Amino acid sequence: MARSNSTSVPARTLERALFAAARLDEAASRSPVSAGWLQRSRFAAAERLAAAEGHAQAPDRLLAAVLGLPVAARADGGATAAALRWLAGVRGQAAGDRRQKSEVRGDATVSAEPDPAAEAVAGRVAAAAARLGAQRSSRAGVLGGLPGSIAAVMAEGIGFATVLAAIPRFLKEADVLSVAWPAFAFVPEGGGPEAPGWAGRLLSALADQADAERLALDRLEASWVGWHDGLGALRSNARLPRLLQLVASLPGLSSVFVAERLTTPDRSCTVAGASFLLKSLVARGVLVEASRRRSWRLYVPADLAPLREIVRPPGPRKRKAAPDRQELLADERAPLLLDGIELTRLERARSFSDRDAKWAALIADIDRAALKARIVIERKTSSET
Repeated sequence: MARSNSTSVPARTLERALFAAARLDEAASRSPVSAGWLQRSRFAAAERLAAAEGHAQAPDRLLAAVLGLPVAARADGGATAAALRWLAGVRGQAAGDRRQKSEVRGDATVSAEPDPAAEAVAGRVAAAAARLGAQRSSRAGVLGGLPGSIAAVMAEGIGFATVLAAIPRFLKEADVLSVAWPAFAFVPEGGGPEAPGWAGRLLSALADQADAERLALDRLEASWVGWHDGLGALRSNARLPRLLQLVASLPGLSSVFVAERLTTPDRSCTVAGASFLLKSLVARGVLVEASRRRSWRLYVPADLAPLREIVRPPGPRKRKAAPDRQELLADERAPLLLDGIELTRLERARSFSDRDAKWAALIADIDRAALKARIVIERKTSSET
């Protein structure tokens, strides 16, 4: 079989890798749902890189950690923490990704403060990309020389996973890709450069990864088109089309975030209104409620519904027992209440539901007045005897 002049990679393998990378790059650049696909591919890349370091984890645990959803207690040997560090390493490599740190969760509550460990990973990725040395040659030359470049960089002591995470940035700087898509941070099967058939395995894995990601992008875009078709006839100022764009762009949405995003200078959107819109998409099968909570709910697209299965359901609400009134009357500091100095000591410890919350202040005032009257009566009775 004919081989390329510059590498030992079969020409057919190199050609397939070139076409697969080009197809994915063009499709992702033109797709209306590229932001949502970018989020999903970023999470998948972080999980792959963590697994390459020996930190394999159950699916969706990384996404649950970022969204702030509690999962069933299970020791994972630091796999989630490792994946979070790699997530910072691949985040920000794609163009136009400046705000994603605070928008992954969809309610602007994820901290954008830099994590030293995560920044260190990002720094190693950048250094590895620079060491790969993007040459301004043909795309075939860049891809054909990629296996040898990775082997040379690893010989300098840089870790395998770090070099793999740097591939998207390297391909972007070499003009093979228009954007440093995290999907190209892949892990080839069969080991690293020391294993036989390294060059062919690497480029075959690149082509397979690109084809799989393009299929995932096509599926998400088909879902997005189906969501719009299912809306039916709407008013000209309907909010659902804008909400569908948010659904296709982010893996998690809350009513507070949606209300902020749908509010315009000419028209506001309340949290209750946003909650109603989200529930209407749940009824249409577009969204799934993943938090399993009664309030502060979090919704994810239907294709991420398996996330709900690993979320720990909230436990029963604990009601505090009311203190014994005789003990309160016997408290040596109780008479001080007659001077209005402090009343909190004698407040009854109640637990109110959300429905009764508005009556909490009134009930507390009634309890204070009744107890104060009883203390006065007790003292008057004792003085007369």
